[in-house]
Amino acid sequence: MDDDPSVQRLMRRLLELLGCSVEAVGSGEECLRRLESDPPDLLILDLMLPGLDGAAVLQRLQARRLALPVLVLSAKDEIESLPGELAGASAYLTKPVHVAELVEVVNGLLGAALAGGGGGARAAHEEGPGGDTSG
Repeated sequence: MDDDPSVQRLMRRLLELLGCSVEAVGSGEECLRRLESDPPDLLILDLMLPGLDGAAVLQRLQARRLALPVLVLSAKDEIESLPGELAGASAYLTKPVHVAELVEVVNGLLGAALAGGGGGARAAHEEGPGGDTSG
């Protein structure tokens, strides 16, 4: 989701504190493979990915009619330059992301799965180059 490993670890910890089980992948191709076999409750997707980028992942999700909420995180100038390619995203936030805003959007997208801190939701977290998938 970000090419800074410290930011990736922080995002993982935040999502886990919200009660999510986090599965991180490092490329668009790997993301699509995992979505086919075991779709999460929420996909957090960066636009800047090695290989198949986030916009292409969104397009393929739409073509496959995979129904899951997708939160796009990216730099402001990227989002403003790709409005048509964000079709299929449930929400987007620009970096740097404010924690309170991220929590609000994630809770809103997951709905009842996280209401009251019940936990159990799964968030797939797509990381850009240098991703930390070890937790």
